[in-house]
Amino acid sequence: MPSFRFLAFGCSHAPLTHAGYWEWLIRKIEWFKPDYVVNCGDWYEGLAGTRHAKDPRHDWDLFDEHRAVAEQATAINFAAPNATKVWISGNHDDNAFGIHADRIPSDLRRVSHWQSNEAVQSSLAGWIIKDRYRHGERYYLGQISFGHGCPVTDASAKDECYLYGVPYGLDIRSHTHRPEPVTQCRERKVILPYWYANTGTGADWDRMYYMDRQSKALWGRGCVIGEVSCRGEGREVRATKNWSAETLIHSWAHQNRDLVTGCTWAPAQT
Repeated sequence: MPSFRFLAFGCSHAPLTHAGYWEWLIRKIEWFKPDYVVNCGDWYEGLAGTRHAKDPRHDWDLFDEHRAVAEQATAINFAAPNATKVWISGNHDDNAFGIHADRIPSDLRRVSHWQSNEAVQSSLAGWIIKDRYRHGERYYLGQISFGHGCPVTDASAKDECYLYGVPYGLDIRSHTHRPEPVTQCRERKVILPYWYANTGTGADWDRMYYMDRQSKALWGRGCVIGEVSCRGEGREVRATKNWSAETLIHSWAHQNRDLVTGCTWAPAQT
């Protein structure tokens, strides 16, 4: 039975991606040599489709988002030239170019879509792309399911695991920006054969001004790496666990510290 290595990340919110985190992630890809690299969504910040008030400190536009995504995709292509690359759309991506992108005037939807930008289209050639955001959208690699996620309650990770994962499998998402270790589900005292994990975000959260009234204390930057035995791509149900995985952390918001270098980092200047 073949086995495949995977690395999952998400919520880069380009061009608000934290530079130190991105360098760290590329090094992790080069070191781990995954067979699959999965972006769990919110690659775009989606400013063009936001309903949040646009803070004057948001000094980028849609072109900058396209440019940043193209550069990041190219970096992944170089770091993992032989890997299968997957992008699962998140809610911010959907704000910018989804089929329900009612936030964008109809005459601008074509230029807001990632396919309208030649650099992005070129850098994503050969990628598996699920660019329609739906709550249950998943990419399956044997017992591992990858998705963006939607609810943000404490129970939502388990709920999505039960709904969209498989028994003895692991469901990975990113939506909450809160990294979670590989955790086995339990209800009261009953331990269940389902696991979940969260990649966290890759964003420079100090530049996400529209979230300043919300708590970012549990936010963190990271990724999930692992290995799964399976027959190939697709949903696979078994009566035993045939994978291993762990969540790697770059930094936590509440620590205000880069765990890789041990250096403190200052919030963005306003």
